[in-house]
Amino acid sequence: MKRLLALISVMVIAAEAIAGIHIVNVKQTQLYKEPDANSDVIVNVQYGTQVKIMETSGDWCRVQVGKKQKGWMWGKYIEEVPEWKKVKLRTGDMPKKYAIKPIYDKTIDNYLKVSTSARTEVIVKLMKMSAETVSFADTCVRVAYVAAGSSYEIENVPQGRYYLKVAYGREYSKTTINGAEHEGFKQYPLFELVQSFYDFKVERVTEEDGSVSESISSYSVDLTLEVAEEEEENAESVYNNHSLITEDVFSR
Repeated sequence: MKRLLALISVMVIAAEAIAGIHIVNVKQTQLYKEPDANSDVIVNVQYGTQVKIMETSGDWCRVQVGKKQKGWMWGKYIEEVPEWKKVKLRTGDMPKKYAIKPIYDKTIDNYLKVSTSARTEVIVKLMKMSAETVSFADTCVRVAYVAAGSSYEIENVPQGRYYLKVAYGREYSKTTINGAEHEGFKQYPLFELVQSFYDFKVERVTEEDGSVSESISSYSVDLTLEVAEEEEENAESVYNNHSLITEDVFSR
């Protein structure tokens, strides 16, 4: 009887070790079909993504990502973290983690209207290009959180050529990873460099009667990437038309 009780006790401890909140603690890792780095990759998983540990086998953990995706991941890339605490943000707010000194030109009445899908929150970074191509020398002039199913106008944009970096996800929260505070989307974090450019400029146009008017550029963009749809077995099929980047690239 004593031996049986001891066995039951060990089993409970093992179950408790797998329970809890676990997230990916490296910039990016892979979810494999088998506990073998040479097996098929199911999907790339970003830093901060929450996973559910189903079982362990040596250095590997069988995990669930999102609603349905299951596979194997290196255990050293998974860390148990404290409870997530939701960060209260309203549309238009600038998250503390990505805070910058915003740049405006109040003499120009223009805007970039950002609209989101009903299921996905976003953080947008409006980047001003310093050359003909995208580079790390580009300047972030604005950062804004946009809640799911809403829109926000980034106004008074200085003249120049711009593009967007976008963080997608759900439930913007904070926790502790590797002993440091981490802030980000609790569910399904993804990062994209949008392959569109926005030329904000003011042009003076001479009318037929000789009067001069101004033509001011404004734009609208729908950020409709749906993250981790329940019916999707392979999330990568959702992202085929999107240029995904790492959080490190997004943060620069």
